[in-house]
Amino acid sequence: MSYFQNLLFGVVASGWLVGIAVQGFSQATPAANLQANVSDAELIVFVKAYVDNQKVRQKYEPTLMATTDDEQARQIQDQASAELKQSLAKQNLTIGNYNRIYTAVNGDDALPKKALQLIEQE
Repeated sequence: MSYFQNLLFGVVASGWLVGIAVQGFSQATPAANLQANVSDAELIVFVKAYVDNQKVRQKYEPTLMATTDDEQARQIQDQASAELKQSLAKQNLTIGNYNRIYTAVNGDDALPKKALQLIEQE
């Protein structure tokens, strides 16, 4: 697994936390086609949303992991999900577009490097 895949694993793994999951992507889609469909502008807004999403995950995950109360866990998940949706909306990204770019970044050699540079700048 590449460094960027490890870095972004938290976003996908936290999907159960916030209700965001990779949806509707064909495994047969070549990575080259995905990269061709990711502009620099899209990559920039993706990275901004990614950084925001990591902050939200870091904010809510410890509390969620510590609770044994199902109702409290649901409330935490709802709060985190609302914040993540706001983060995506702030960047004019849909969950589908976020996941499309995520898939492209993880299926390519050049995009992870560009994304990591942008993350470091954030």
